[in-house]
Amino acid sequence: MDATFDAEQRAAATCTAEGPVLLTGAAGTGKSLIAMARASWLLRDWPWKRKKLLFLVHNHSCIDLAEAWFADTLPETLLDCIEVHTFQLFFYWAWRRGGKITGVSYRERGHLANAGYDRVTPDKRFLSMDVDPFFEEAFAQTPRIGGLDEEQARQEYADVVLEWDVRTLEDYLACPRPACFGALSDAAKTALWERLFAPANELIHKAHRRRGRASAAALNVLTQVCRSPGKNPDKDFLLRQYGAVIVDDFQNLSPAELRFLAALTGNTLEKPKGNLFLAGDPNQCLYPVMGQLRACGINVEGRTFTLRHNYRTSAAIQTFAESLLPELRSDATAVNPGGAPIRVQTFPNVNAMAPVIAKTIKAWSRRDDYNLRAYAIIIRNRISQDLRAALDNCNLPHGKWYSSEPDYAEVLQMRTHFWDDSIASRLCESVVIVLDGWLDPCGVRDGTDAEARRARARFALKLLYTAMMRACSRVLIVSSDGTTIEKIKEEAQ
Repeated sequence: MDATFDAEQRAAATCTAEGPVLLTGAAGTGKSLIAMARASWLLRDWPWKRKKLLFLVHNHSCIDLAEAWFADTLPETLLDCIEVHTFQLFFYWAWRRGGKITGVSYRERGHLANAGYDRVTPDKRFLSMDVDPFFEEAFAQTPRIGGLDEEQARQEYADVVLEWDVRTLEDYLACPRPACFGALSDAAKTALWERLFAPANELIHKAHRRRGRASAAALNVLTQVCRSPGKNPDKDFLLRQYGAVIVDDFQNLSPAELRFLAALTGNTLEKPKGNLFLAGDPNQCLYPVMGQLRACGINVEGRTFTLRHNYRTSAAIQTFAESLLPELRSDATAVNPGGAPIRVQTFPNVNAMAPVIAKTIKAWSRRDDYNLRAYAIIIRNRISQDLRAALDNCNLPHGKWYSSEPDYAEVLQMRTHFWDDSIASRLCESVVIVLDGWLDPCGVRDGTDAEARRARARFALKLLYTAMMRACSRVLIVSSDGTTIEKIKEEAQ
């Protein structure tokens, strides 16, 4: 165990538990490091013979980081005992086996696998072909139902009704919804249910129901398989693979994903097992719906650790970021008490903004303590061409453009673009955040409902907090479309 770990970190890494362990803490407190240390500690006294340890991370750059760390710290004989994947890669592996699913007689594997993993098309929103004509016909008669237009209603049906497997109006009224969807009154929900969702549920009968959203559908099937009584080949195949599972950034898992991991590790609320370790920060939940652990069958009562020392982000950045929303304030103490003040600038247009960004990064690069490769530019809209030209004019290196499959920026769930020769560690010395379009996260459009606008703005502030806490010492926040932090805060209030 690393001698530099503090008491809280060491206790979390070496906890001998009779059930799932939860590790939380603000950004920069070392959660990812402790998750890797936990894996190393387990492997050195591995009780699950002939099984492997599954280490799940959020994105591909985290795979590089984790694999490099394990290669440096573990004996070569133990490296074969650990697999590092994103949840997406693991899901593909778990699902894509030939033939029908056994143990759940009416499920056919191919229909779900071919649909892809959480892929969105603007017009279909994961809906099956059986339901599409029904939605089209309903909205041909009226532009809105329950206060939602057709696209919003499709998203509501896919991401709430299908995701949570809602079957009754009572369950729908009580069901949690993504924060950025805004608020719906009980009357609006009732109208949606009676005119849209209940008839849609009738159209997709039991054999087709979970074709609505590919990942949730397949994950629910796999969960049923793992929970099914008796033996069957699919259940044996899944349960014999891994002795323990460790998840970094657990807050980004959907309810369906958490339910599957609980089933895969044999965890229930009544019979918790010590083979599941979750690390993350709920304040950095990057998707609108975060799974609630108890609702997903994961009992961490009495086995929760909280880290309280921020070793990465300067106090100046942490203080500014936590001022965005009251609930973002943590009791984490920044070990680096100083740090450069946050710079905030507005510009009349993109042509004026892009050169200033490039010149600022150039000025940062002249500092002795600055690594020119370790900067990131976080963008909400399509202004990359102007920035690329500005960076070229300043002779600044910029690497792969992460758009269709972004690097750690995918946490922002936006059209995010990063420049860096190698962002293998997810950490950046300095970050530029372009606020253009920041009030419209996740494709949520302006509406007349005040609660919907408030929820959207609050979600935007959480995304902004997450982006800022990626930086170690410098943050530049710029805008050319009139969006300001004050404007976002005003909408959030």
